[in-house]
Amino acid sequence: MNRSARKTSPLGPTSLPVSRREALQVALWVALMMLAFVAGQVWWEGHTELVFPDYHSTAGNDGLSSAWDYYELFTKGQDGTTGRSICNPVTGAAMAAWGPEVAVARLSQVPFILGVIVLMAGIGWRFGRSRGAILLALGVTLSPWAWLFIRNYTRAPVSMFAVAATIFLLLISRNLTRPAVCTALGLAMGLGWLADLAYPLILAPMTLIVAGRGLWSSRRSVFSLLVLLATLVLLAVLMLDYASTPANRIPLPDRFVPLVVMDLWAAALLICLGVGRSGPWTPGTGLAVSVSLGGLLASPYLLYYREVRIGEMWVAQVEWNSPFLGGFWSFEACLRQYVCWLNGMTWGGLLWVVVGALLLAAWKPTRTVAWQVGLGALGTLAVLSWFVPPVYARYLAPYLPMFAILAFLWAARWKTSYIACLVFMLVAGPLQVLGNTPLLEGALARAGLSGFLYDHPWYHSRSPHLNWRIPSVRDPMPVPSVLNQIPRGAKVGLLLAHAQEVKIFQERYLQHHFRVDRLLPAPRLDLKDLEYVVVIAPASWELPPDPRLRLLQEASPHPSFPPEMEFPRVYRRIDGS
Repeated sequence: MNRSARKTSPLGPTSLPVSRREALQVALWVALMMLAFVAGQVWWEGHTELVFPDYHSTAGNDGLSSAWDYYELFTKGQDGTTGRSICNPVTGAAMAAWGPEVAVARLSQVPFILGVIVLMAGIGWRFGRSRGAILLALGVTLSPWAWLFIRNYTRAPVSMFAVAATIFLLLISRNLTRPAVCTALGLAMGLGWLADLAYPLILAPMTLIVAGRGLWSSRRSVFSLLVLLATLVLLAVLMLDYASTPANRIPLPDRFVPLVVMDLWAAALLICLGVGRSGPWTPGTGLAVSVSLGGLLASPYLLYYREVRIGEMWVAQVEWNSPFLGGFWSFEACLRQYVCWLNGMTWGGLLWVVVGALLLAAWKPTRTVAWQVGLGALGTLAVLSWFVPPVYARYLAPYLPMFAILAFLWAARWKTSYIACLVFMLVAGPLQVLGNTPLLEGALARAGLSGFLYDHPWYHSRSPHLNWRIPSVRDPMPVPSVLNQIPRGAKVGLLLAHAQEVKIFQERYLQHHFRVDRLLPAPRLDLKDLEYVVVIAPASWELPPDPRLRLLQEASPHPSFPPEMEFPRVYRRIDGS
């Protein structure tokens, strides 16, 4: 290591490795973290297979249903896809390659978290060299949010990856003045938009903060901004008009609107690229190119379907009683709950974020990144609180990279703080992600530190409070798959406690492995020639006594989970039919 490198601040941005040995050491540690994360997920799948992982909706897992649509598209050519998130076709492709199992669906999301670990190491390396890289990578690896939302099968992992990529590229973009970085930023924005319809809006504060006053520094920058603004206004008018126009009044072809939207994005992109070629690249040009490229990539997928997928966001605002539309949620109540949920990212997460942000801002080499990420995080919380009521913690989870930077990067400044932070992570981390195992759960209970889960519905609480216990990732069904009791190809009756008019994921999954008939709730079931009966219902729901059926196995939900969660039970017919 040369002398100038030793004199460089440990938290100063580094564009090149200080030494090859240090870079290799960081790469080795990051690789070990990734390997440990994969091993933990695979072990979890083999230890306790959660057949139906969705417990936030009694109607079944919409994400897995959409993934099954893509599985049938890839294997049978049946195009019934609904295009909710980019994670659904990824999962569909994985199930087509390795089998339509729930374990495959969940593990297909693991590469996105591995990407987050690598990107966080890159951010840490740039501002804290090896210490920063290890702290940020380990902070994400051992966060409950990185584990919980793979188990539940949500779009949080792909959104988290897009957020990490966006933040990394923003921080190295030199206020959006590097053409290659801005192009990559557009790709990251497109991926984020494909994962979550509200992504561009929620990441807008940090993007504008990074661009800074340079947006108005020259006529060329202002011109690019005006081009982008005009494009956004035209798109908003088009979407609102199309969403409010009866389909039978203007029978447009399915591909008409996507093509128009793509043309608008392409026009803005080409104009701004032309502006960039005529002189130095400006922040306004970089912002316009990134947003236009992201919109161009996301438009075909989001708008291909006749009902216009982007309209879902507005429907959700009404259903959630959003403060944006004057619903019963208030901005203050939403903000309080999101702030309380920061304790779910790690033990005492809110304290880590607040103190870490102050310490990061107090040191001159990292003052800029502290202000950019800190104000961006405040803006993200404000936008979330205004548009997305905190029904589930998974709405905040994708922004883990942003809060992890504020919480842990400061510790790379001193060797003492670095070691202390590592000790905390290595002690608390296993308790957070493996606290549901009998050994650790018993130890936590005896110590008065029993874990809690954050992803419960919060429909009724108007006075959220901070919980300083260890956030724990719990498995709602700590037994092997109940469906292993049924031989493949058997004749099975499916009884849903809450009848559904459409095929939910549970029914489609069963139909793939067994011959299934839907049963209707009745005092005496019409069993016909059925061999088994699968009941999907809350633990409190009782099947009427029937001497023809014997309970083989049922899921054992953890006491901390809400009573409305539904689990499968398997009954065998014993009357000799």
